[in-house]
Formats: sequence, structure tokens, C-alpha cells
Amino acid sequence: MNLEAKLKVTSYQKKFLSTDYYIDKDGILRDRTKANKALIGGFGTGKTYSLCIKIIQRIQFRTKQKISHVGICTAPVHSHFVDVLIPQLDDVLNRYKFKFKFNKVDKIYYINHGGIKHKLHLKSSEQAKAGKLVGINATDGYHDEFDVNKNEVQKKLWESVEARLRDCIDPTQSIATTPEKVGYCEWLCNSSKSVTWQGDKLATEQDSIVEYIRAETKNNVFLADASGYVERLRSLYTPKQVEAYLKGYFVNLIGNRVWEYFNEETHVKEISKSYGTIVSFWDFGWNDFTYCGFASISANNGQLSKVQILDEFRVNKMTTEMIHEKYKELCVKWGKPIADYCDPAGNQHHLGSKMGLSVIEQFKAMGLNMKFQSSNIIEGIVIGNNLLHKQLIEINTICKHFIKMMINSSYEELKNGTKSEKPVHGEYESAEAGFRYLMINEFRAFYRTMLRG
Repeated sequence: MNLEAKLKVTSYQKKFLSTDYYIDKDGILRDRTKANKALIGGFGTGKTYSLCIKIIQRIQFRTKQKISHVGICTAPVHSHFVDVLIPQLDDVLNRYKFKFKFNKVDKIYYINHGGIKHKLHLKSSEQAKAGKLVGINATDGYHDEFDVNKNEVQKKLWESVEARLRDCIDPTQSIATTPEKVGYCEWLCNSSKSVTWQGDKLATEQDSIVEYIRAETKNNVFLADASGYVERLRSLYTPKQVEAYLKGYFVNLIGNRVWEYFNEETHVKEISKSYGTIVSFWDFGWNDFTYCGFASISANNGQLSKVQILDEFRVNKMTTEMIHEKYKELCVKWGKPIADYCDPAGNQHHLGSKMGLSVIEQFKAMGLNMKFQSSNIIEGIVIGNNLLHKQLIEINTICKHFIKMMINSSYEELKNGTKSEKPVHGEYESAEAGFRYLMINEFRAFYRTMLRG
């Protein structure tokens, strides 16, 4: 069967699936085309379908070489296989009359083609990253929605699969993905320079190990009502998201994140005991939530060595006495803070006030060492991001609200495509504000010394 003659594909799919086979001097069928290809496309461009066609195309190639195809296909999570890839691959295999069986337990396709038995192993990113590929001697690798993975996971996936491609000629890895972040597989180019689009062409160093092919949603001629679909999606997204999700461009989708250096895998840990000095940080809710976090600060030879975000509570419309009870519970658990950093506006704030005393005056009367100074939002964010970048901050897994704040806190995107200078007010505002007060009060001097040094 001449698969390519039967295929009805778009222009960008044709590039992704193009082959140039030849017979070498030893009579072995070889592949002259660039080995590794990545289809980077917007929604509705048929990326997963293209990857399924690529799989049976490589099965045909291995059959012609008279060897078994053993493939490894990854996806960010198992549910992606169940919901998306498996139905598509079943459809493609049936349409082109490939005989196959699927082992649902082990997630392995057994495919019989041309009198040769072939396999395809489905592995989640976590499985592949954790070394669950041991024992598989593969010929080809495939990655669906590759850019959903974090950059370090992408690199580990690529290397893990590459290590299993053995005992075959012309091994390949193929990617199909929507561009999800600015990092985008830059490590795939053997160059420290950035990879950028120039018109419709991705400009990379010539020694890039992946050929990128870009697909726009509007160019899928097989998509029913493509123009209407595009316009409906366009109304839902910001200009940057349109560039990524409809045009297939790599753009900085995480550029509006406040805590841009936060990485859940490296910064979040289980912390059961603190060995540093305890402090607390607060943001008082005028009409809604009050947030309190406990932190530990460790130093070595006078140099900051670690900041641990240990615990937290977030309460709504409680009196000062009720909040103080919550605070005392954390004091019993972690120790009494030597300083309690807060918003200077608390001097005018009368939360559950007694005899006209401000919140700060009330807490001082209860024995807290309330400290504050004028809060510079930008400076607090800059200091926090630098400590995150230098891996000096650890966040306890129990600080759920703080972690969500780190992930979701963002700047407002203005109509001209730029971002505002202040974070968006919302659910995570109180935790973010308290963290900034900690940064400014405790680490301003350290940060300025660090800049000078």
C-alpha cells in the first residue's frame, strides 16, 4: 500500500510526513529526510492525527527494512491517551487496514503489518521521566502535546527516549504540540542562541536536531467552517494567546506571571521542622480576607542560606481575638516569631476594633512585634524573584494557598499587549501582599548588598 498516495493532508502536514527513502550501497533502505520533525500548530490543525499517520508511516518504513518497529509514544498524562490519542490511532489503523490489538493494562499496541510484528508503547511523561523505559529497545519515538511539559521534563523525555533508540538504522523522534510557553524546546538546538520565527520560517542554527513545521488553524482546509471556528476562538483569547493557539507561534505566554522564577518541582518541599529564625508576614483584609504566613530564615556565616515558607492561615471577617488564636496555634507548632511583618495601612485599619485601636495597636497589645515600612510593590516582587531564582526559597507542601498564589498571580495585560506594573487584585492578593512585606522588610538590605557584590 502506498500510504502517501492515499493521504489527503494539508500543506503543513505534508511537510511533517514527507519522506525521501533511498537504497544505500549495501542494499539497505535509508531515510534521507531530516530525522526529527516537530509539528507546532494551533487548535484544530490535526496535530494528533498527523502524529498517528507518522506512526504508521514509520511502521511501513521498518517493514520495508524487514525489521520490527518498536515505538515509544509519550503524552503529558495518561488521560490524554484515553481521550485523544487512542481513539485517533484506532481510527487511522482501521482506516488503512492495519491489523492490531491493544493491551489496555500495559498500554501497548501490537500491530501486524507485512508479515512482521510491531509494537507501540504508550508512556506518560512521568513514567518516561522516571525511567520506566528500561528494557525497551525502540526504533522510533513520538511525543504528543510535548510543550505542555516543563522544559526540564521535555529535556529528560527526549534524552530518555533517545537512549532507547538502538539496534536500528535512521531512528527518529517526532513531536506534535500546541505552543504552550516561551521555553519551547530551546535545548533541542545545539546553540545557546534563542530560536526565533522569521516570517513563516523558524530561524535556528544549522545544527538544530529538530526541523520545526508551523501550522495555522485557518490553513486546515479539512476543518468544517474554519473561518467561523477561528473567529469564535479569537474572541476568547488575548492577542498573545491568539498568536500561540491559532497561529502556532512560540510567544511568551508566561510573561505576565508575577513570580516568574517559581518552579513547583524545585521550590515546593515537605518541611517538618525549622532550624532558622521564625518570622510571620501579614496582609489585613479591610472587608474580606486576612492572611498570615510563617517563615523561617537561616543564615550561614552571616550570609542568607534559606528562606522556608512553613505554614499559613487565611480567614474571612474574623475579629482580632479570633485571628490571634489562629496565630498562637502556629506559634505552638513552629515557635514564636521574632518579628511580624505587615502592611503599614494596618495603622488605620480597625478590624474588629476595641476602643478605637487599630489592628496593629491591638496585635501589639497581644504581644506581637508588628513591623512595617512603606511598601514598594515592584521592589518586593524583584527581591522575591531574585531569591527564587537563586534557589534560596523553599515552600512547605501544606501552604496550599501560597503555592496557588505563586502559580496564578499575574499582571494585568493591557490592550496594547504590554503588562501593567501592579499585579491583578483577586483571590491571591492577600498572600502575595504579605510575602512582599516580608521581602521588603527582611531582605531589602541583603538584596542591595547582593547587587553591590
